[in-house]
Amino acid sequence: DDVDYIVSNWILPLGGLGVALFVGYRLRRDVLEEAFQSAPWLLGPFRFLVKVLAPAAIVAIFLHAIGVLFPIVAIFLHAVTIFLDAATIFLNAIGVLN
Repeated sequence: DDVDYIVSNWILPLGGLGVALFVGYRLRRDVLEEAFQSAPWLLGPFRFLVKVLAPAAIVAIFLHAIGVLFPIVAIFLHAVTIFLDAATIFLNAIGVLN
């Protein structure tokens, strides 16, 4: 149970935050443009989601998981996470993230 708690509430959120920050701030723009060749109009919204919305949501979910954030705010941020998941599914469906 201790390992599950550490992995679920610490390692996974921090790893997700690291990935979002890397893709948002360190990944070269030409790599993203190549990935979005089939739908270049999605590049701007994707960069906003990865640079701003995803890190904020991940930090809030992390703070909630360790008991710092109020549950009502976490419910709102969980809805944001569901939206991000739906956006990822949509981008996969149209072939942008494949």
